[in-house]
Amino acid sequence: YVLRSSNNGPFGTIAIPITNSYNDTSLTAGTTYVYYVRAADDANIGPPSNKDLATTILFTDDPVFTNDTIVRAVHITELRTAVNAVRAAAGLSSAIFTDTIAAGGIMKALHITELRSNLDEVRAAIGVPAISYTDSSIAAGVTIIKAAHIRELRSGVK
Repeated sequence: YVLRSSNNGPFGTIAIPITNSYNDTSLTAGTTYVYYVRAADDANIGPPSNKDLATTILFTDDPVFTNDTIVRAVHITELRTAVNAVRAAAGLSSAIFTDTIAAGGIMKALHITELRSNLDEVRAAIGVPAISYTDSSIAAGVTIIKAAHIRELRSGVK
């Protein structure tokens, strides 16, 4: 059984596939879905698997590459939207971010730390594993924002 929830709603069975894979095609853009599966045979239904999440947000320049992709304001805006979609899936209010970032704006360490803390909070609330980050702490004026930081955040919402 494949079970799914969105926007903090109840889990419902969306499929009973007969193979080990399932492609969910009934999705809404800009939404985070939380999934789990239960194995079954003719007589038994197994315990629920660990939960996982998927967000239907398309990212610009996906994936970002070290020394190739210029991190831009759109990347931060998309990540903020994705983090808030995950927060909605858990029934948490939208995150309030410190500042707006206009086109051509410079990404700051603060943007990464805010995204991480808001994403970490909601992943814990949903019950999905924590993310292991490159540069576990990021300091303003000290840490260079890397493509890896963006990739990790994107992976955390996918």
